[in-house]
Amino acid sequence: MILKNNLILQMGDIKLILLNQNHNDELTKLAGNAKIWEYAPEDFYKPEIFKNKWLDKAINQMDENKRACFVVLYNDQITGTSSYYDIDMDNKTLNIGYTWFHPDYWGMKINAISKLILIDYAFNSLKFNRVGFCVDSINQRSCSALKKLGIKQEGVLRNHLILSNGRIRHSVVFSVIYEEWPEIRKIITKNAEILCK
Repeated sequence: MILKNNLILQMGDIKLILLNQNHNDELTKLAGNAKIWEYAPEDFYKPEIFKNKWLDKAINQMDENKRACFVVLYNDQITGTSSYYDIDMDNKTLNIGYTWFHPDYWGMKINAISKLILIDYAFNSLKFNRVGFCVDSINQRSCSALKKLGIKQEGVLRNHLILSNGRIRHSVVFSVIYEEWPEIRKIITKNAEILCK
């Protein structure tokens, strides 16, 4: 594990804790809404697929130090997850992804503040140089959300992935670098404050 198991990242009523087996049942229940997985490579809303291809994968990648998966809580209620992945300790870069929230929490401050917490920790505590995001090009909701937060689009990886349904995915790459973070942090904070009103 690249992070301590008891790590808790918190800002106000949003708390991020590292995934463990105790979260399985509640996450599986939350993940049962098909709307969450509109652009996903698998039918993760089906409990057996979510467990075998999402939860088990997350736990295994954490054991192999390839990923740090956080459960996101709002007022101590689990709302979804987000992860650090593609962690490159030598070059001090990582990606944030595998992010999903139950639709009951869409349009709230949770996504913006979760990103704020994770990016801030990557730059200020882990001392990384770059935080990236890789989004399916047809997922305009996620692309628009990142742009709204001031996160810069770098380009498109064409024919990047072949999904289980045979569709070829183009991936849009976004990033924040250390030098940009103070200004982008202000934009994300302002967006989160607007959502709180």
